[in-house]
Amino acid sequence: MFPLTTSIRSPEIPLDSPLIKDIRAFLRQRDYPCIAALRALERNELQGAIYQDFGSVAFRDELRLHLSQFLQEQKQSESDYLTFLAVFEGPAVFSEEEFEHRLWQELSALTSEEDRASDWGSNVSNPEQESFSFCLFGEPFFVVGLHPGSTRKGRRFSRPTLIFNVFRQFESLQKKGAYDPMVRTNRLRDLKFDGSVNPMVEEFGENWESIQFSGKKNSRQWRCPFRFLHKLHKKERA
Repeated sequence: MFPLTTSIRSPEIPLDSPLIKDIRAFLRQRDYPCIAALRALERNELQGAIYQDFGSVAFRDELRLHLSQFLQEQKQSESDYLTFLAVFEGPAVFSEEEFEHRLWQELSALTSEEDRASDWGSNVSNPEQESFSFCLFGEPFFVVGLHPGSTRKGRRFSRPTLIFNVFRQFESLQKKGAYDPMVRTNRLRDLKFDGSVNPMVEEFGENWESIQFSGKKNSRQWRCPFRFLHKLHKKERA
């Protein structure tokens, strides 16, 4: 679904809008390292929405609804590349520490202590453990954060953006024998694109997902800031 769909509170975005042009230009940079994102663009399988005030969690209800719709479409289509972009129009510029803090605020607000069983199911894990996976609607998601202040060129986009894929897509590619070759190609392209392989991917690979979400270089002492909130607390913070 491209161009991006918009938030419930926003008008539809035209194909020639600055945002759509920025997304295309960003992904079409020479040697851009994420092959899956390029295939999603080529196949017209990028979808998403625009929100405001990154880190304020003011649009959590809309984002959760859109992710539910995205998940249903991915299940029906069985697409390996369908991808959802949550793009935030301001504030735009943060340090990497502040971006990571706000990223986990947004992700923590998408679920709740009350929804924990339905969102996590048998996947419930401790955020302080390396095996922790972020889940919604019973599905593990992998999230990639982009923002203007990232030290990694592959994560340096004009607006704070969270990119969502479901792990079922990676498992499907693995069964087809396509996942490992894609990862090797990504790393070779990253070396050309940024001068080095992303140290977080190189060091932690698939063994520690959440440490890689923000794109910030973290040490092994890092602990995932995700926390389960109560719905009452969410309403008080809105």
